[in-house]
Amino acid sequence: MNIKAKCTCISMAIILVCAVTSQAQAQICEINLNVRLGLSKDGSLQIDMKDAGIINVCSLSVTSQGTPKEACAGWYSALITLKMAKGRAQFYFNQGEPANNGVSQCNQLGNWTTRAPYFLETIQ
Repeated sequence: MNIKAKCTCISMAIILVCAVTSQAQAQICEINLNVRLGLSKDGSLQIDMKDAGIINVCSLSVTSQGTPKEACAGWYSALITLKMAKGRAQFYFNQGEPANNGVSQCNQLGNWTTRAPYFLETIQ
């Protein structure tokens, strides 16, 4: 195996380890769309997380907890569509994110807290 092939293999192994480490810190929590999906007058998006309660996830007015308002608007649009279609969704949280305070289980997110999800996914 030549040097270039060895470097490529090592690089791919490092990427794989980083991806696995990243996923190990992810907390995936289901959203209760039928319980609460709301906006406050300042543009804060509140949702009910299964086993946790109501949390503020982002703002339609300003970047909040690292989530740009444009991403928040996209999430809100997707969640309203899912609510009308009786669909289901879940947010991914990185426990290393300061706003998430090392939360490692969905029921630790807390009621009426502000958290920082990084990914929204529809589920069956």
